[in-house]
Amino acid sequence: HAILYAQKLMTKFKLWKKARTAKTQLELNRISAKGRKPFNLGERFAFILVTVYITNAFSVAFPVMPWVAALTLHMMYRINKYNLLRYYVNTDQTKCFDSQ
Repeated sequence: HAILYAQKLMTKFKLWKKARTAKTQLELNRISAKGRKPFNLGERFAFILVTVYITNAFSVAFPVMPWVAALTLHMMYRINKYNLLRYYVNTDQTKCFDSQ
């Protein structure tokens, strides 16, 4: 784990070094978007539908399933919120700057 952490720190340092030399917001956006994936709303919606469907299918046999589903949906909300704000790239914003 220490090697992976060191590699992650080196990558952040290299990005920080490049960001200090950027002159425009467009360059900063391109540097920060490097290596990041766009947010796939359809995939996230499919996970939610599967969770709800499995809960409805098994809630008769296991009365605790709605509580498990509620906890799962809450965790999915928190994780997706964190990832949307800090990991995924905003593709609409970068396309907007590319056209200018």
